[in-house]
Amino acid sequence: MSKLSVLGVTRARDSIRLQNSMRLLASRVEKARLDAIRRHGSTLVEFTTNKTYVITMDFEGTGNATKKRTYSLEDNIVLTNADGTAIATADLPSIDFGWRGGTTQCYSSMRLKNRSGASSTISVTSSGDVTIDSTIGATVSPGTYSAVSQTSDIWSSATVSGTTPTSCDDPCGGCSAVSIGPVGSSPPPGCSIFTLGQQSITIRRNGASTASFTVTSTSADTITINQPDGRTNLQFTPSASQAFAAGASKTFTVTSLNNSWGTYSVKFTSACSSSNIVNAKVIVNK
Repeated sequence: MSKLSVLGVTRARDSIRLQNSMRLLASRVEKARLDAIRRHGSTLVEFTTNKTYVITMDFEGTGNATKKRTYSLEDNIVLTNADGTAIATADLPSIDFGWRGGTTQCYSSMRLKNRSGASSTISVTSSGDVTIDSTIGATVSPGTYSAVSQTSDIWSSATVSGTTPTSCDDPCGGCSAVSIGPVGSSPPPGCSIFTLGQQSITIRRNGASTASFTVTSTSADTITINQPDGRTNLQFTPSASQAFAAGASKTFTVTSLNNSWGTYSVKFTSACSSSNIVNAKVIVNK
């Protein structure tokens, strides 16, 4: 058999393995979502390496998501970043379905690649829709914008000028706007986003240990912590809503209130701007 024939067979096998891994992963993610809806509870799909993932759901029909099963991608299939580069352990995705079938993340994507370089992507939206190789989001088409008159029936401080439109393909609103010239307003619109010292912490259930997030606000703001789907098994100290002075930092201590365990997504949201959201993760161990 010629080298060209061998190469063709190898690529065909790699393609089949990629599609099998994608089909199985998508079907298992969808089953986890349906299980959360059926039990009116929660389920978790979490990659532990670039080749393995763990699903926590009600596999035995007992009504409780207490069982974990580990699955592996097929040979020579790996999880990567969106650009095809190796994914770091800290960036391994996890999807936490709530009782409505949605997730706390705006959307999650999982890109699988075979050794031939071919790839395919599974996306999960905040509403729980699972799609393969679909584009999420929209891009604003370029256009021409004329300067607004500063002298005819308009306040000069409200003038916006320029010809470069803002383009954004991030459905979560995390894009950086393209500058299109001076914008006059008093006081200035918007506010600066806040940041976290770390975005993942681990504690033990039923108050056996605590951990903390450090939050910094670059402008005067009120920051609120939201647990997904109205859960109340985590306690934050100080309370979940705090006023911040410009440039101030505060530490929020997190404690588990009961015997529930798993990975829980939380959001730090800003009162100053609805687009100011930082997602974090609390891992509760047994």
